[in-house]
Amino acid sequence: MSDLFDPLFPEAKLHDHFRLIRADPVYAEVIPVIQSWATGLLERKGERHKFIKEFQSTFNSSIWEIYLNRALIDLGCSVDFSKSAPDFFVKGPGNYQFNVEAVVSDQPPTTKQQNTFSAQEFKTRGALKLIGKIRDKLGLYRGTNGKKHSYSSLSHVRGRPFVIAIAPFDSKMSLFQNNELINMVPWHGTAGAGRPRSGKAGKHSVSPQGFGRAGRNGSFHK
Repeated sequence: MSDLFDPLFPEAKLHDHFRLIRADPVYAEVIPVIQSWATGLLERKGERHKFIKEFQSTFNSSIWEIYLNRALIDLGCSVDFSKSAPDFFVKGPGNYQFNVEAVVSDQPPTTKQQNTFSAQEFKTRGALKLIGKIRDKLGLYRGTNGKKHSYSSLSHVRGRPFVIAIAPFDSKMSLFQNNELINMVPWHGTAGAGRPRSGKAGKHSVSPQGFGRAGRNGSFHK
């Protein structure tokens, strides 16, 4: 039975991060850790092969699910993998049940990476990408856009908390984000897609600090 790191594609079709982890000796000890974190996800009926293909070819959404899977375990929760959707039907301490849908703000693999942003451009761009993905998942929950079987209609979802677990992977600089960008989401979601008219989003100050290495002109670099 194949595992996450047994390639299913020619080298050219493997994601850069997958190739790096698999080929670089520095990451040798990481491979069994990632494999163990995927326990449960790979046992979901009819999903193993699909999940491994996505992990190897697109990587980001799959590694986020793997991380969340391990985080839930470490928090003392268990996941019922017999439910195909949302991504995690969770039972926490005290038999508290809730659902988690994982999503990343990614970019198409053919998109050319932009490595320099102004402080405001970096924040606005990142916040708008988060908004788009959250809206997509709310559509799945509510059953909009012609979806017949919404998440909210499922018996294990109805009447229980629904959590959207989102992570930014839309550029090589995404992990420089802190909570400022997600704090901007409610403001942008109601005010539209334009740039903020002031330096604040709700009660949260928007400043260029905390987003990596800033250049003299206020831009950010890899």
